[in-house]
Amino acid sequence: MDFIGGLLKGLFPLERDLTNLELRQGIWFARVTVPLKHRQALGGKQKLFRSLKTHSLRKAKEDRADAIVALKAKIKESLGQSVGAKSFAFGLEPLRVGQEFRKRTEEAVSEDDYAKAAAISIEAMDREEEFSAGPNGRFVGQTMWQVAVGAIAINEHLERWLKEMAFKERTKADRRMAIRELLAWLAGKNIVGTVAEVDSKIAGDFRLQALEGMHPRTANKRLESLRGYWKWLEGLGLAPDNPWIGKSISERAVKDEALERPFSDDEFIRLFAGGSTWQIGLTRKKWRDF
Repeated sequence: MDFIGGLLKGLFPLERDLTNLELRQGIWFARVTVPLKHRQALGGKQKLFRSLKTHSLRKAKEDRADAIVALKAKIKESLGQSVGAKSFAFGLEPLRVGQEFRKRTEEAVSEDDYAKAAAISIEAMDREEEFSAGPNGRFVGQTMWQVAVGAIAINEHLERWLKEMAFKERTKADRRMAIRELLAWLAGKNIVGTVAEVDSKIAGDFRLQALEGMHPRTANKRLESLRGYWKWLEGLGLAPDNPWIGKSISERAVKDEALERPFSDDEFIRLFAGGSTWQIGLTRKKWRDF
């Protein structure tokens, strides 16, 4: 029994975070619950799954956030409320390609091979034209080129930040989710996904539009993640300022709305039926003889 317990503990440590994860025949899947209003449009499904194509729990945790964003996009698209699964892909691919071109150029320059650096620049311009000729072309091509010539992609230093801050796995997932949701929203608005591109107005629009309908506590976690990441980038000289300072969603309005609800018919009857002191606990208001 001790041997089996030790084996299970080794395979599945107590500290594991299996939020939105499910193991099926040795393969990890990302899992999200489908809200009731979306289930009919999705054939009655209560949950959606996406294979993470790995046996490793550690790798599954790393890939979980991307899969959750895609699954949530699919859910919202079912009622024509897309958060931009395609836009998310449009936003990430040019960032990745731009970073590759910049890295190759920097390596050539460090080797004093300027002819090679010039050739890479020409290749990057050709690739920009290819992007520009495709879907959503002007935005995609512009994004790739800006990153290739030196602009810092929003997700470029994300993993380094998470490592330096030594967050717990659940917190890392929340931080990744915030960045991915921001990139998806920016791509959907045809806004280049670079650090310098996000000013106070864009941050404010994201707070109002992308987080609309989200519980204030969850929305504030997203904003806290972005604020912390930008603060770290600013400290490294990679961000001109922190546009997320002062951006939050008030929880008081939600509490007040719940507190000051209208009286029910039964409460009105109880209120006016007698002349004794009466109190409604939910509203915390005392009614006396009158």
